[in-house]
Amino acid sequence: WPAWPDRLLHLRGPRGSGKSHLAAIWAERSGARILAAEDVAAALVPDLAAAPAIVLEDLDRGTLDEGSLFHLVNLAREGGRDLLF
Repeated sequence: WPAWPDRLLHLRGPRGSGKSHLAAIWAERSGARILAAEDVAAALVPDLAAAPAIVLEDLDRGTLDEGSLFHLVNLAREGGRDLLF
């Protein structure tokens, strides 16, 4: 970033490997909004998609609203926003 080949990046690794630390550094530099993936709900999607960038933490935990997440990804792409999972 900012020369990612795509606007979406899925950062993976074992627990304790520094994913959240790297996400926090990137969020500070990019102005990203950070939230848990399980907190994505339909009512939040328009505001989230308006953020300069988005970090969704813990995509592998909790219950996801897949429809809202899909809508957020589409709006982020349409708006040229960066999205880090």
